[in-house]
Amino acid sequence: MTNERRHQVKEIDIAILGGGPAGLQAVLVLSRIRKKNYSFDTPEPPRNTSSHGVHNFLGLDGLLPIDILKIAWEQIDKYDSAELQRKNSKCQQNKRWNICYYNR
Repeated sequence: MTNERRHQVKEIDIAILGGGPAGLQAVLVLSRIRKKNYSFDTPEPPRNTSSHGVHNFLGLDGLLPIDILKIAWEQIDKYDSAELQRKNSKCQQNKRWNICYYNR
């Protein structure tokens, strides 16, 4: 990922948890309407890394997961309103929620 705007976004409008297809789509849409947002994702490779291709994803059918991630951030970077946080977190689970604390 080329997104290196660390600490540039001081206040955010929205935080997106997860950098999979749905999270990336949300970040792209929010960036296009100039909403400042953080996308929180784990530093590990995507869960579907071993896949031979992702299918049924509009416009990117058959691409490798890592290629989809790269293309998505190339598109998101054009809008200069999103930041990717790929740091380890500590999570706690209660009856209804997983709460994760990310190191900045």
